[in-house]
Amino acid sequence: MMKYLVNKANESYFPFFMWLSSRIIIWVSMLGIAPLLPQAVKDIRATFSWDVFIRFDCHFYLNIVEHGYQFVNDGKGYKVAFFPLYPTLIYLSKIMGFDPKIAGIIISNTAFLIALNILFHYLAKEHDINIAKWTIAFLSFCPISLYCSVVYTEGLFLCLSTLTLTYWTKPDVFKSSIFGMLLTATRLNSLAIIPTYLIVCWQEKRKLTAYIA
Repeated sequence: MMKYLVNKANESYFPFFMWLSSRIIIWVSMLGIAPLLPQAVKDIRATFSWDVFIRFDCHFYLNIVEHGYQFVNDGKGYKVAFFPLYPTLIYLSKIMGFDPKIAGIIISNTAFLIALNILFHYLAKEHDINIAKWTIAFLSFCPISLYCSVVYTEGLFLCLSTLTLTYWTKPDVFKSSIFGMLLTATRLNSLAIIPTYLIVCWQEKRKLTAYIA
């Protein structure tokens, strides 16, 4: 089935096709199938609503949007552990009139689509079209890509890291540094981009401006 889809899908809209088909499977599973299954976690039950996309850490991001960063030494989870870019984007969407829950879902899914599109064209140019197609297909249908469709930072992180590294290879140091700065405001492991930059600059004997960026 996957081989048929990869071979038959038109190259011009292949990333969108993979994104849409995989998201439909996830949305149908979460909205249509999950509510019919036995309750797996106490006090948490899947329902046919937006809430099915908002579980666990999602509430921290939405709470930051509504109340900002606060620290209460109560032995529970702390909002200060969550990086600011994602809740900031949701907050800006809220100012524009969007419901924060819906805004978070839209941002995650849109960022994932952008990441797939950028990565597809990069791989098609640097390698070949078959490598690009199979990479996007596996990335789209990978089970953990579920996190790129809910109110989590994975979709935004993948989008910004792809943009950062793609512009770095062109090379376009300015654009790469801009997306890199945004990336480091997304989640903790994004800070790994800093030593990566320094090592690559040294290996490729880049100019001083690349180190500064």
